Amino acid sequence: MSHRDDLSADARAVLQCGLEDWVSLGELHAIVTFHGAAVPLNAIRSLVTELTDRELVRIGGLTATGFEPFDGDVAGARSVLLSEYVAAAPTWPFNVWLDNTAAGDELARSLPVDGYLTRP
Repeated sequence: MSHRDDLSADARAVLQCGLEDWVSLGELHAIVTFHGAAVPLNAIRSLVTELTDRELVRIGGLTATGFEPFDGDVAGARSVLLSEYVAAAPTWPFNVWLDNTAAGDELARSLPVDGYLTRP
């Protein structure tokens, strides 16, 4: 389903951050700008599509019991994420998150550590 060699640098960083915790909109923005995105919204759109199409992450929110994926289809969840990103920039609320799937965790563990995680 996923080949580690054709993952974007952004995707590698998101998956590796996702090993530690859920990944917020602010973290997505920080990752794409670290990797040089000229237009962060376009980079996030591509990144989230890459990760969800490969079933490496789920999009959702946090409840009292933890992460809950959004109801509905993946395209709808991506739309919610992008709408929240645009509406709330540059101080994104913590209401939309990415959660690694088991496949995402497995792939993240097999990758060399991305520079985003070792930045000063």
